[in-house]
Amino acid sequence: MNKNEILSVTPEQAKTGSRLAAFSAIATLALLVVTATMAPGGSGRTVVMLPAAFAVALLFSIAAWVHSILLGNAVDEEEEKRILAARRADRMLDVEEDVRFSAKRSLDNYRKFAPYVVALLAAVCLGVLLYTGWSRLAEYKYSADPTRSALLLAVTAVFTLFCGIFYTGQSSAGKAFRWLRPAGAWMTFSAMLLLVALVGSICRISNLTGFDETAADVVLVLMAILAAELPIDALIEFYRPRGGESRPVFESRILAIFTEGGGLMRNFASALDYQFGFKVSGTWIYGFLERAFIPVALVWILFFWGFTCIHEVGPDEIGFRTMFGTATKEDLSSGIYLSLPWPFGSVVKVNCAKLHQTFAGEDEKDTKDDIAREVVSWTQAHGKDTDNYLAAVKEAGTDGDSSTVAYVRLSVPVQYRIRRDGARRYAFDHADCDKLIRLMSERVLSGFLANSEMDGVMSDGRAEAELKMKKRLQEMVDEAGLGVEVVSISVLDVHPPTGGDKDVAKAYEDVIGSMEQKETSILEAQAYSAKTGPAAKAESEKVILEAKAYEARQKTIAGAESERFVSRLASFRAMPAMFRLNSYLDILENDTAELRKYIVSSGLKDEIYELNLEENARLDLLDADFSKLKKEDK
Repeated sequence: MNKNEILSVTPEQAKTGSRLAAFSAIATLALLVVTATMAPGGSGRTVVMLPAAFAVALLFSIAAWVHSILLGNAVDEEEEKRILAARRADRMLDVEEDVRFSAKRSLDNYRKFAPYVVALLAAVCLGVLLYTGWSRLAEYKYSADPTRSALLLAVTAVFTLFCGIFYTGQSSAGKAFRWLRPAGAWMTFSAMLLLVALVGSICRISNLTGFDETAADVVLVLMAILAAELPIDALIEFYRPRGGESRPVFESRILAIFTEGGGLMRNFASALDYQFGFKVSGTWIYGFLERAFIPVALVWILFFWGFTCIHEVGPDEIGFRTMFGTATKEDLSSGIYLSLPWPFGSVVKVNCAKLHQTFAGEDEKDTKDDIAREVVSWTQAHGKDTDNYLAAVKEAGTDGDSSTVAYVRLSVPVQYRIRRDGARRYAFDHADCDKLIRLMSERVLSGFLANSEMDGVMSDGRAEAELKMKKRLQEMVDEAGLGVEVVSISVLDVHPPTGGDKDVAKAYEDVIGSMEQKETSILEAQAYSAKTGPAAKAESEKVILEAKAYEARQKTIAGAESERFVSRLASFRAMPAMFRLNSYLDILENDTAELRKYIVSSGLKDEIYELNLEENARLDLLDADFSKLKKEDK
C-alpha cells in the first residue's frame, strides 16, 4: 500500500472500519453458535451446512479487523510524520527512515502475506466442516415440530441478510472498508442458505417432502466449488498483471458476481477488469455482448422451451398425451408426438417390457449397507427390527395339532411387469403403484406366514410358498385395478431374528444344518446305490451266463463221449482183433506223431531199416523215373 493510499484514509475512517470489522466478527461468531446449535436439532439438512459458511465469514471478519487495526496505525504514523516534518524546517532528519515508524511496513507485510494464509486456512476449514456435515447427512433426523425452527430461521436470515448487504455496501465507501467485502459476501451467501432452509421448513409444515434433501445436496456442491476456488485464486494471483484496484486474495470472484450490487453483468465486468488488469468492459466486444446478452438468452430459453413439445415413445412403451394435467383418451404407440409445451402439456410414457422389483420383508439394500460382504450369518446382526414376521411353529412332542408362534425374518423380492391393457390405470388411477404393490406384498407375506409352519418355509417348503403367494398377490392387484402382472415371488434369506439373544438363531442354524446334512447323506446314499446297483446286477448276469455255458459245454462233451464209447464197444464186439490193431495204429499215428519210430525184425537181428514216409521237398536223381525218358527217345 503506497503512501497516497494511506493519506487518502482519515483517522476517523480507520477507527470506524476497525469498529465495523470487530462488530462483524462478534456478530458472525454469534450466528455461528446459533447455527451450530440448530444443526443437530432437526431444523433441516441445509442447516447442517450453515456453520461452515459462518466459520469462513468469521475468519474473513477477523482478517478485516486486523487489517483495520494495522491501517489505523499506519494512518496515525503518517499523520505523525507530517506533523514532525512541519516542525523541522531544516529537514536534518529523514523521518521516513526513522526506526520508530514501522506501522506502514507491518501493514505492507500483512497485505502481502496474510491473504494467502487466510485463503488456505479458509479452504481447509471449509473442507473439514463440509466433510463433517456430509457425514451427518446420512443419519439426519428431522425434529417433530418444524414451526419453531422456521421462526428461528426467519429471524436469523433477516439479521444475516441485513449485515451482509450493509458490509458489502460499506466496502465501497473507501479504502478503510475495502476488506469488509469478503466477509459481507459470505454473510449474504449465508443469508441465502438460511432462506433456503426456511423454505425447506415451510415445505415440511405443508407435508411436502424432498425439497430440503435436494437443496442440501446442491448447497454441498456449491460450497465445495467455493472451497476449491480459494487455493485456485491464490495461485492465479501470482500471474495477474498488477494495476487497477487491489483486492484480497481470499475474496471470492464467484460470490462477488451474485452478492454485490450493480447487476450481474456489471459485477462480471468488474471481475474481468480486475483479473486482466485493464478495462475489458470498455471494449466493443464486451459492449456488444452486454447489449445482446438478454435477447440471446431469451431466444435460447424459448428455443429449449419449444423442445418440451416433442416427445418420443419407444417400441416397448405406451404413451398418453396430457393437456393441463388431464390425460386424453388416445393411446400412443411407438413414434414421435407433439404436445403443448411444459408445464401445460406432456406425454406420459409407460414401459411395458421392463421388470419392476420391490421387496416384502427385508430389503437387500439394508443388508448390504450394514455388512459389506456377500455371505451374512444368521447370528450376525443386520437389517431392521421392523422386518420380523410371525410364523407358526410346531411344538416338540405334540400330535401335530398344537403349535405356537415365533418371529422370522426373510427377504421376498417381487418382480412384476405392467400389462399393455393396464398401462393407463397404472399411470393415472393411482398415485404410487410401486408403493401400493409393496404394501400388498407385505400383507400377502404376513397372511401366509401366519398360516404356515416356520420350519417348512425355512427348509423345503419355499417353492410351494412362492406359488401360493404369487397367486394371492395377483388376485389382490387385479382387484385393485393396478394393471400389472406378477412375474415372480422369491423367498430368500429365511432365518430367525438377529440381535439380542443370539442363541436362538444359533439353535435354528444347528437344526437347519442337521437337516441339510441329513438330506446330503440321503442323496449321497442314493448316488452310491445308483452307481453300484447296475454294476452288481451286470456281474451277477455275467456269472449266471458263464455257468449256463459251462453246463451246456459239459453236457455236450459228455454226450459225445458216451456215443463214442457205445460205437467203439460195438466195433470191439464185432472184431476184437481188428479193433486192437486200429487202436494200436491210432496211438502210433496220433499220440506218438512227433516221435521217431524204428521197426526191428525179429528174424533179421543185424539189419535195421529206416523208413522215411515224408514227402521230399525237392527232386533228386535217385528218385527220377527214367523209364518215361526211354519211351520218349524211341
